[in-house]
Parts: sequence; structure tokens; C-alpha cells
Amino acid sequence: MILTTTGRKSGQPRRTAIEFHEFEGRPTVMSGWGTKTDWYRNLEANPLVTVQTWRGAQPAQARRITSEDELARAFQWAQGNPAMRGMMKLAGFEMTLEHFLAEKERFTFVAFEPTNEITPPPLQADLVWVWALLLPPALIASAAMVFNRTQWGLEKEAAYLLGFGTYWLFFCLLVPRILLGRVEFATILRDHVPLY
Repeated sequence: MILTTTGRKSGQPRRTAIEFHEFEGRPTVMSGWGTKTDWYRNLEANPLVTVQTWRGAQPAQARRITSEDELARAFQWAQGNPAMRGMMKLAGFEMTLEHFLAEKERFTFVAFEPTNEITPPPLQADLVWVWALLLPPALIASAAMVFNRTQWGLEKEAAYLLGFGTYWLFFCLLVPRILLGRVEFATILRDHVPLY
């Protein structure tokens, strides 16, 4: 996930890519470096953050898990999660629940609760470059399927017409509008005005 905090000194948005897991329906992280990381120190100064996952951006309030009851549930959850168990083992934390609770200050679990308060702006994803990466292989694969007449049973003229239509769609309509005009895909489909 992308965690956007407010810098404790600068007051500017600060972003960190961090591994998270769902714990009791909330995004939760375990800080491998405890309370020494910059993102955690930013949370101590201002717990209002923006969390971005595959679901989108969500305003949240960060909260360190400190109660023994919740820590016990987090420990059981971490022991049942292969990724968390591996991370704890690598860090030398092979222990029982009693040992874990006795040394709870060594562990930094942070849960992110939804909030309606104003949080730092999320990272604006600019994925226009993906089109330049994906379109050529897609066109080659489309052309290979279209021109394989034995598989599709198409006449030569129909295959050429389909190939020309694919070429026109991608190179005369979509690519120039997206790459040069910075226009969203939904806008192109709504307007369908070719850019030559």
C-alpha cells in the first residue's frame, strides 16, 4: 500500500510504500524497525493519513495497537499468517504469546481506522506509460489471431478490414489522445472524435 503521512518537520505530504495485511477488517502494518522509521515518527506527530491500496485511496487515522487483548489477537493473527510469521521469524521473534506480551514494546503494530477528517492528498497515479507498453504486444497478438484464417474461418478481405479497424482504433484514436492529449479513456469513448 502507499501510505501518505504529513511530514513532522516540513508539513508536506510524505509517501511510503509499505506491506500491509488485513487484521479484523482494517489495513494493518507491522513496522520492522519499530518506532524509528520516519513514517512512524510522522504518525506520532499527526495520525491522519491517506491509505492507498488496490481498492483506492481512503482517509484514515493511524493507531498503534497497545492493549494486551488486541495485541494477543494480533499475535494469533500474525502466527496464522505465513507472511507475517516469516517476517517475525526473520527478525528473531520466535516466541510464545506470553513472551510476546512481556516484550510488547518491541513490536509496532499499526492499524488504520477509517475517518471523515481531512487527510494528506493521495498519490496521483499517472499510468499513461502503460499504454505504450501494452499496445504493441496487444496489436501483434490481435493481428496474429485475425490473420490466422484457418482458426477463425475468415476470408482474406474480412481479415484485412478487421486489422485496419484495429489499427485505426489504437493508433488514430486512442494512442494520440491518451499520450499527447492526456485524456482519460472514458472521455475518449464518450466523445469518439478521432485525432489525426
